[in-house]
Amino acid sequence: MNFRHLLVLLGAGLLLLAVISLTLESYWKRQQPVFHDMTKLVTALRAFSRDQFIHGKGLPSTISLNDLVTAGYLSPEDVREFDGIELTFSNSAINSATNEGAQQVMIHARLPDGTVLALLADGSVQQVKK
Repeated sequence: MNFRHLLVLLGAGLLLLAVISLTLESYWKRQQPVFHDMTKLVTALRAFSRDQFIHGKGLPSTISLNDLVTAGYLSPEDVREFDGIELTFSNSAINSATNEGAQQVMIHARLPDGTVLALLADGSVQQVKK
């Protein structure tokens, strides 16, 4: 086998690898749901909290996405990207001046496969043991 044939085979192999990589990347991006209306979610959380206060109910330590849908603050269509995910928001106060509570869980998500992710007050995301 001469050098020219080896070079052609190497080029063809690299081209095939690039095509496979782009195909897989495209497939992966298509499979990931994207939540587009964060403003609606924040508004629902605020309204839920305000209404709890107005009606003399104590504010729960956590609010689940299911609570917001059940109470009518969001429709099932608003949160369809989260189907199968148990999403919970924390109402814990954070003292940003002292960085107290920086490791506190602000959002807790249990994925359909049982994986648990937590968004901490410092902005980091951690995977929690199942």
